[in-house]
Amino acid sequence: MKTAALSIFAVLLIAFGIAPMLAHNLDAPDYESEWDKSSALQELRKTEAQTERRQIGAQKLCNQERGPNSEACWLSDGSLVCRVRNEYKKAAL
Repeated sequence: MKTAALSIFAVLLIAFGIAPMLAHNLDAPDYESEWDKSSALQELRKTEAQTERRQIGAQKLCNQERGPNSEACWLSDGSLVCRVRNEYKKAAL
């Protein structure tokens, strides 16, 4: 009986001694996936900045070509279209 109790105690001691070490390793963050997300986020920010610069340049071009009331729009094939917003017919006096 005494050896069985000692055996159970030893097994429990080992189990409770090793379990926290294993749990800590299992709960460790996955830095590799965070790096992937971080690089993807950096690429997204870079792409957004390029898109914004492209839109600003297109708007300036449309303002020069069609006047200050123009709007730069992009077609699905990527071509630029300058439309005049709120185009009113001028009355001849």
